[in-house]
Amino acid sequence: MKILHINSNYLHSPLYSEMLRRLEYFNIYNDVIMPRKKADNKHLNSNLLETNSKIYNSQIINKADRFLYFRKQRKINNWVKSLEVDYTKYDIVHAHTLFSDGYQAYISNRPYVVTIRNTDVNYYLKYFKHLYPVAKNIINKAKKIIFLSESYKEKFLVKLFKNENTRSKVAEKSIVIPNGINDFWINNANNENKVIKDEINVLFIGRIMKNKNIDFIARNLNDENFNKKINIYVIGEVIENEYYEKLKRFHNVVFLGKKSKNELINIMKSMHIFAMVSFHETFGLVYLEALTQNLPLLYTKNEGFDNYFENGRVGYAVNPNNDEELIDKFKKIYKEYNSLQVKISNINKNAFSWESNARNHQKIYINILNKNWKYT
Repeated sequence: MKILHINSNYLHSPLYSEMLRRLEYFNIYNDVIMPRKKADNKHLNSNLLETNSKIYNSQIINKADRFLYFRKQRKINNWVKSLEVDYTKYDIVHAHTLFSDGYQAYISNRPYVVTIRNTDVNYYLKYFKHLYPVAKNIINKAKKIIFLSESYKEKFLVKLFKNENTRSKVAEKSIVIPNGINDFWINNANNENKVIKDEINVLFIGRIMKNKNIDFIARNLNDENFNKKINIYVIGEVIENEYYEKLKRFHNVVFLGKKSKNELINIMKSMHIFAMVSFHETFGLVYLEALTQNLPLLYTKNEGFDNYFENGRVGYAVNPNNDEELIDKFKKIYKEYNSLQVKISNINKNAFSWESNARNHQKIYINILNKNWKYT
Protein backbone atom coordinates (compact mmCIF):
# COMPACT_ATOMS: atom_id res chain seq x y z
CA MET A 1 0.00 0.00 0.00
CA LYS A 2 1.31 3.46 -0.88
CA ILE A 3 0.11 6.73 0.66
CA LEU A 4 0.78 10.29 -0.46
CA HIS A 5 0.72 12.64 2.52
CA ILE A 6 -0.02 16.31 1.91
CA ASN A 7 1.38 17.94 5.02
CA SER A 8 2.33 21.60 5.26
CA ASN A 9 3.84 21.00 8.73
CA TYR A 10 5.88 17.83 8.18
CA LEU A 11 9.34 19.35 8.68
CA HIS A 12 8.18 21.42 11.65
CA SER A 13 7.47 18.56 14.06
CA PRO A 14 8.82 15.04 14.71
CA LEU A 15 5.24 13.77 15.19
CA TYR A 16 4.70 13.03 11.53
CA SER A 17 7.97 11.18 11.01
CA GLU A 18 7.09 9.05 14.06
CA MET A 19 3.82 8.17 12.36
CA LEU A 20 5.39 7.39 8.98
CA ARG A 21 8.10 5.20 10.49
CA ARG A 22 5.46 3.14 12.29
CA LEU A 23 3.37 2.86 9.12
CA GLU A 24 6.43 1.42 7.38
CA TYR A 25 6.41 -1.43 9.92
CA PHE A 26 3.04 -2.42 8.44
CA ASN A 27 4.33 -2.34 4.86
CA ILE A 28 2.75 1.02 4.13
CA TYR A 29 4.99 3.17 1.94
CA ASN A 30 4.73 6.92 2.19
CA ASP A 31 5.76 10.06 0.36
CA VAL A 32 5.16 13.62 1.55
CA ILE A 33 4.31 16.84 -0.27
CA MET A 34 5.06 19.91 1.84
CA PRO A 35 4.50 23.39 0.43
CA ARG A 36 6.53 25.66 2.71
CA LYS A 37 6.41 29.30 3.70
CA LYS A 38 9.32 31.36 2.44
CA ALA A 39 10.41 32.31 5.96
CA ASP A 40 9.90 28.99 7.70
CA ASN A 41 13.54 27.94 8.13
CA LYS A 42 13.40 28.92 11.80
CA HIS A 43 10.57 26.41 12.31
CA LEU A 44 12.41 23.39 10.90
CA ASN A 45 12.75 20.65 13.49
CA SER A 46 16.04 18.81 13.95
CA ASN A 47 14.52 15.77 15.69
CA LEU A 48 12.76 14.13 12.75
CA LEU A 49 13.12 10.37 12.52
CA GLU A 50 14.66 8.82 9.43
CA THR A 51 12.14 7.13 7.13
CA ASN A 52 12.12 5.74 3.60
CA SER A 53 9.75 8.48 2.49
CA LYS A 54 10.52 10.97 -0.24
CA ILE A 55 9.80 14.47 1.06
CA TYR A 56 8.90 16.96 -1.67
CA ASN A 57 9.22 20.46 -0.22
CA SER A 58 9.69 23.97 -1.52
CA GLN A 59 9.38 27.47 -0.04
CA ILE A 60 6.67 28.82 -2.32
CA ILE A 61 4.17 30.41 0.11
CA ASN A 62 4.38 34.10 1.01
CA LYS A 63 2.50 36.22 3.56
CA ALA A 64 -0.17 37.37 1.10
CA ASP A 65 -1.07 33.76 0.27
CA ARG A 66 -2.38 33.39 3.79
CA PHE A 67 -5.35 35.58 2.86
CA LEU A 68 -5.68 34.64 -0.82
CA TYR A 69 -6.73 31.04 -0.41
CA PHE A 70 -7.39 30.04 -4.00
CA ARG A 71 -4.29 31.78 -5.32
CA LYS A 72 -2.31 29.86 -2.72
CA GLN A 73 -3.89 26.56 -3.77
CA ARG A 74 -3.23 27.26 -7.48
CA LYS A 75 0.38 28.00 -6.64
CA ILE A 76 0.69 24.71 -4.75
CA ASN A 77 -1.01 22.80 -7.56
CA ASN A 78 1.33 24.26 -10.17
CA TRP A 79 4.32 23.35 -8.03
CA VAL A 80 3.08 19.76 -7.60
CA LYS A 81 2.59 19.49 -11.37
CA SER A 82 6.16 20.65 -11.89
CA LEU A 83 7.34 17.79 -9.70
CA GLU A 84 5.60 15.37 -12.04
CA VAL A 85 4.13 13.52 -9.08
CA ASP A 86 1.87 10.78 -10.43
CA TYR A 87 -1.14 10.59 -8.10
CA THR A 88 -2.26 7.32 -9.71
CA LYS A 89 0.76 5.56 -8.18
CA TYR A 90 -0.72 6.14 -4.73
CA ASP A 91 -3.59 4.16 -3.27
CA ILE A 92 -4.73 6.96 -0.98
CA VAL A 93 -3.99 10.63 -0.35
CA HIS A 94 -3.88 11.78 3.27
CA ALA A 95 -4.30 15.51 3.90
CA HIS A 96 -3.05 16.42 7.38
CA THR A 97 -5.07 19.63 7.72
CA LEU A 98 -8.44 20.50 6.25
CA PHE A 99 -7.91 24.01 4.89
CA SER A 100 -4.17 24.11 4.15
CA ASP A 101 -3.79 20.58 2.79
CA GLY A 102 -7.28 19.31 2.07
CA TYR A 103 -7.88 21.20 -1.17
CA GLN A 104 -5.02 19.44 -2.95
CA ALA A 105 -6.45 16.08 -1.88
CA TYR A 106 -9.86 17.24 -3.09
CA ILE A 107 -8.58 17.90 -6.62
CA SER A 108 -6.29 14.85 -6.76
CA ASN A 109 -8.93 12.48 -8.16
CA ARG A 110 -7.77 9.88 -5.65
CA PRO A 111 -9.57 8.55 -2.56
CA TYR A 112 -8.46 10.64 0.40
CA VAL A 113 -8.73 11.14 4.15
CA VAL A 114 -8.44 14.42 6.04
CA THR A 115 -7.17 15.08 9.56
CA ILE A 116 -8.75 18.08 11.32
CA ARG A 117 -6.32 20.05 13.51
CA ASN A 118 -6.22 23.01 15.87
CA THR A 119 -5.69 25.61 13.12
CA ASP A 120 -8.75 24.30 11.27
CA VAL A 121 -10.98 24.61 14.33
CA ASN A 122 -9.66 27.71 16.09
CA TYR A 123 -8.30 29.76 13.18
CA TYR A 124 -9.88 29.01 9.82
CA LEU A 125 -13.39 28.33 11.10
CA LYS A 126 -13.24 31.54 13.12
CA TYR A 127 -11.71 33.98 10.66
CA PHE A 128 -12.32 32.46 7.20
CA LYS A 129 -16.06 31.87 7.17
CA HIS A 130 -16.14 32.53 3.42
CA LEU A 131 -14.29 29.21 3.04
CA TYR A 132 -17.04 27.17 4.70
CA PRO A 133 -18.40 25.96 1.32
CA VAL A 134 -14.90 24.77 0.34
CA ALA A 135 -14.48 22.98 3.66
CA LYS A 136 -17.83 21.25 3.25
CA ASN A 137 -16.94 20.12 -0.27
CA ILE A 138 -13.62 18.68 0.92
CA ILE A 139 -15.28 16.86 3.82
CA ASN A 140 -18.20 15.54 1.81
CA LYS A 141 -15.90 14.01 -0.80
CA ALA A 142 -13.43 12.57 1.74
CA LYS A 143 -13.63 8.87 2.52
CA LYS A 144 -12.78 9.38 6.16
CA ILE A 145 -12.40 12.34 8.56
CA ILE A 146 -9.90 12.03 11.40
CA PHE A 147 -10.01 14.13 14.57
CA LEU A 148 -7.34 14.23 17.25
CA SER A 149 -9.90 14.41 20.04
CA GLU A 150 -13.58 13.84 20.74
CA SER A 151 -14.04 17.42 21.96
CA TYR A 152 -12.68 18.89 18.72
CA LYS A 153 -14.84 16.54 16.70
CA GLU A 154 -17.98 17.76 18.45
CA LYS A 155 -16.97 21.42 18.29
CA PHE A 156 -16.05 21.27 14.61
CA LEU A 157 -19.13 19.42 13.37
CA VAL A 158 -21.53 21.66 15.27
CA LYS A 159 -19.79 24.76 13.96
CA LEU A 160 -19.63 23.79 10.30
CA PHE A 161 -22.77 21.71 9.82
CA LYS A 162 -25.93 23.35 11.16
CA ASN A 163 -28.19 20.72 9.61
CA GLU A 164 -28.42 17.76 11.99
CA ASN A 165 -28.93 15.19 9.23
CA THR A 166 -25.85 16.38 7.35
CA ARG A 167 -23.86 16.53 10.56
CA SER A 168 -24.90 12.98 11.39
CA LYS A 169 -23.74 11.71 7.99
CA VAL A 170 -20.34 13.35 8.41
CA ALA A 171 -20.07 11.98 11.96
CA GLU A 172 -20.59 8.46 10.60
CA LYS A 173 -17.37 8.65 8.62
CA SER A 174 -15.46 10.47 11.37
CA ILE A 175 -13.05 8.80 13.77
CA VAL A 176 -10.90 10.03 16.66
CA ILE A 177 -7.22 9.06 16.59
CA PRO A 178 -4.96 11.05 18.95
CA ASN A 179 -1.30 11.49 18.12
CA GLY A 180 1.03 8.98 19.76
CA ILE A 181 3.80 9.59 22.27
CA ASN A 182 7.41 8.50 21.94
CA ASP A 183 8.19 4.96 23.10
CA PHE A 184 10.56 6.45 25.68
CA TRP A 185 7.59 7.37 27.88
CA ILE A 186 5.91 3.99 27.59
CA ASN A 187 9.14 2.08 28.20
CA ASN A 188 9.81 4.21 31.28
CA ALA A 189 6.28 4.24 32.69
CA ASN A 190 6.18 4.66 36.47
CA ASN A 191 3.11 3.38 38.33
CA GLU A 192 4.48 4.09 41.79
CA ASN A 193 1.96 5.87 44.02
CA LYS A 194 3.10 9.22 45.36
CA VAL A 195 2.31 10.73 48.76
CA ILE A 196 1.56 14.41 49.36
CA LYS A 197 3.05 15.67 52.62
CA ASP A 198 3.77 19.29 53.52
CA GLU A 199 3.96 20.75 50.00
CA ILE A 200 2.19 20.13 46.69
CA ASN A 201 4.38 20.22 43.58
CA VAL A 202 2.50 21.15 40.41
CA LEU A 203 4.16 20.69 37.03
CA PHE A 204 3.63 22.54 33.75
CA ILE A 205 5.47 21.57 30.56
CA GLY A 206 5.04 23.58 27.39
CA ARG A 207 5.96 26.73 25.55
CA ILE A 208 5.86 29.82 27.74
CA MET A 209 3.30 32.00 25.99
CA LYS A 210 -0.04 33.64 26.73
CA ASN A 211 -2.13 30.86 25.18
CA LYS A 212 -0.78 28.41 27.76
CA ASN A 213 -2.50 30.43 30.51
CA ILE A 214 0.18 29.69 33.10
CA ASP A 215 -0.69 32.82 35.09
CA PHE A 216 -4.19 31.36 35.63
CA ILE A 217 -2.61 28.45 37.50
CA ALA A 218 -0.13 30.64 39.37
CA ARG A 219 -2.81 33.14 40.42
CA ASN A 220 -5.10 30.53 41.95
CA LEU A 221 -2.92 27.70 43.17
CA ASN A 222 -1.22 29.52 46.01
CA ASP A 223 -0.82 29.53 49.78
CA GLU A 224 -3.78 31.88 50.29
CA ASN A 225 -6.32 29.48 48.75
CA PHE A 226 -4.96 26.29 50.33
CA ASN A 227 -3.59 25.18 53.68
CA LYS A 228 -0.47 23.79 52.04
CA LYS A 229 2.43 25.39 50.25
CA ILE A 230 2.07 24.95 46.48
CA ASN A 231 5.05 25.09 44.13
CA ILE A 232 4.47 25.45 40.41
CA TYR A 233 7.38 24.20 38.31
CA VAL A 234 7.44 25.48 34.73
CA ILE A 235 9.46 23.68 32.08
CA GLY A 236 9.73 24.90 28.50
CA GLU A 237 11.02 27.44 26.04
CA VAL A 238 10.16 31.12 26.41
CA ILE A 239 8.23 32.19 23.30
CA GLU A 240 6.76 35.48 24.52
CA ASN A 241 9.21 37.45 26.68
CA GLU A 242 6.64 39.96 27.90
CA TYR A 243 4.46 37.13 29.20
CA TYR A 244 7.50 35.48 30.79
CA GLU A 245 8.28 38.72 32.67
CA LYS A 246 4.69 38.79 33.93
CA LEU A 247 4.98 35.25 35.27
CA LYS A 248 8.18 36.07 37.13
CA ARG A 249 6.12 38.20 39.53
CA PHE A 250 4.49 35.11 41.04
CA HIS A 251 6.39 33.89 44.11
CA ASN A 252 5.06 30.33 43.72
CA VAL A 253 6.46 29.81 40.20
CA VAL A 254 9.83 28.14 39.63
CA PHE A 255 11.30 28.20 36.10
CA LEU A 256 13.42 25.21 35.15
CA GLY A 257 14.05 26.02 31.47
CA LYS A 258 14.09 23.38 28.71
CA LYS A 259 14.79 19.79 29.72
CA SER A 260 15.61 16.52 27.99
CA LYS A 261 13.27 13.54 28.26
CA ASN A 262 15.60 11.87 30.79
CA GLU A 263 15.64 15.02 32.89
CA LEU A 264 11.85 15.26 32.71
CA ILE A 265 11.45 11.71 33.97
CA ASN A 266 13.56 12.49 37.02
CA ILE A 267 11.76 15.76 37.72
CA MET A 268 8.34 14.09 37.46
CA LYS A 269 9.28 11.71 40.29
CA SER A 270 9.00 14.59 42.75
CA MET A 271 5.86 16.12 41.19
CA HIS A 272 2.30 15.47 42.39
CA ILE A 273 -0.02 16.99 39.76
CA PHE A 274 0.32 18.03 36.13
CA ALA A 275 -1.58 21.19 35.15
CA MET A 276 -1.97 22.74 31.72
CA VAL A 277 -5.17 24.72 31.23
CA SER A 278 -4.46 26.43 27.91
CA PHE A 279 -7.01 28.52 26.07
CA HIS A 280 -6.60 26.34 22.95
CA GLU A 281 -4.95 22.94 22.68
CA THR A 282 -5.12 20.54 19.71
CA PHE A 283 -4.57 17.56 21.97
CA GLY A 284 -1.54 17.96 24.19
CA LEU A 285 0.67 14.87 24.12
CA VAL A 286 2.29 16.09 27.31
CA TYR A 287 -0.88 15.04 29.17
CA LEU A 288 -0.29 11.44 28.08
CA GLU A 289 3.39 11.69 28.96
CA ALA A 290 2.43 12.87 32.45
CA LEU A 291 0.01 9.95 32.82
CA THR A 292 2.85 7.48 32.16
CA GLN A 293 4.42 8.94 35.33
CA ASN A 294 1.20 8.52 37.34
CA LEU A 295 0.45 12.23 37.60
CA PRO A 296 -3.23 13.30 37.92
CA LEU A 297 -4.17 16.06 35.46
CA LEU A 298 -5.82 19.45 35.26
CA TYR A 299 -6.69 20.12 31.61
CA THR A 300 -8.79 22.48 29.50
CA LYS A 301 -12.52 21.98 29.26
CA ASN A 302 -13.85 21.60 25.69
CA GLU A 303 -10.37 21.54 24.17
CA GLY A 304 -8.27 18.75 22.71
CA PHE A 305 -7.69 16.39 25.65
CA ASP A 306 -11.16 16.79 27.15
CA ASN A 307 -13.34 13.66 26.74
CA TYR A 308 -10.35 11.43 26.00
CA PHE A 309 -11.07 10.04 29.45
CA GLU A 310 -14.23 10.40 31.48
CA ASN A 311 -13.97 13.45 33.73
CA GLY A 312 -12.61 12.31 37.09
CA ARG A 313 -10.83 9.25 35.68
CA VAL A 314 -7.36 10.80 35.42
CA GLY A 315 -8.10 14.32 36.67
CA TYR A 316 -10.48 17.14 35.84
CA ALA A 317 -11.33 19.52 33.02
CA VAL A 318 -11.33 23.22 33.87
CA ASN A 319 -12.71 26.31 32.16
CA PRO A 320 -9.54 28.40 31.50
CA ASN A 321 -11.35 31.58 32.63
CA ASN A 322 -12.97 30.28 35.81
CA ASP A 323 -10.86 30.80 38.93
CA GLU A 324 -13.34 29.14 41.29
CA GLU A 325 -13.58 26.05 39.10
CA LEU A 326 -9.80 25.62 39.03
CA ILE A 327 -9.61 25.86 42.82
CA ASP A 328 -12.51 23.42 43.22
CA LYS A 329 -11.03 20.85 40.81
CA PHE A 330 -7.61 21.13 42.45
CA LYS A 331 -9.22 20.38 45.81
CA LYS A 332 -10.95 17.38 44.26
CA ILE A 333 -7.65 15.99 42.99
CA TYR A 334 -6.08 16.50 46.41
CA LYS A 335 -9.00 14.76 48.13
CA GLU A 336 -9.06 11.87 45.63
CA TYR A 337 -5.31 11.71 45.13
CA ASN A 338 -4.74 8.07 46.09
CA SER A 339 -7.70 6.71 44.14
CA LEU A 340 -6.77 8.77 41.05
CA GLN A 341 -3.28 7.32 41.07
CA VAL A 342 -4.68 3.78 41.24
CA LYS A 343 -6.97 4.52 38.27
CA ILE A 344 -4.10 5.98 36.26
CA SER A 345 -1.74 3.10 37.07
CA ASN A 346 -4.33 0.65 35.68
CA ILE A 347 -4.52 2.36 32.28
CA ASN A 348 -2.87 0.52 29.38
CA LYS A 349 -0.13 2.98 28.38
CA ASN A 350 0.57 1.08 25.16
CA ALA A 351 -2.65 2.56 23.81
CA PHE A 352 -0.79 5.91 23.74
CA SER A 353 1.93 4.60 21.41
CA TRP A 354 2.69 5.46 17.81
CA GLU A 355 2.29 1.78 17.03
CA SER A 356 -1.32 1.99 18.16
CA ASN A 357 -1.75 5.21 16.16
CA ALA A 358 -0.32 3.59 13.02
CA ARG A 359 -2.53 0.51 13.40
CA ASN A 360 -5.60 2.72 13.56
CA HIS A 361 -4.53 4.54 10.40
CA GLN A 362 -3.83 1.22 8.72
CA LYS A 363 -7.41 0.13 9.46
CA ILE A 364 -8.74 3.30 7.86
CA TYR A 365 -6.62 2.87 4.73
CA ILE A 366 -7.74 -0.75 4.42
CA ASN A 367 -11.32 0.37 4.93
CA ILE A 368 -11.05 2.72 1.97
CA LEU A 369 -9.37 0.18 -0.31
CA ASN A 370 -11.81 -2.59 0.52
CA LYS A 371 -14.81 -0.23 0.57
CA ASN A 372 -17.00 -2.69 2.38
CA TRP A 373 -14.56 -3.10 5.29
CA LYS A 374 -16.18 -1.53 8.40
CA TYR A 375 -14.02 0.33 10.92
CA THR A 376 -14.51 -1.06 14.44
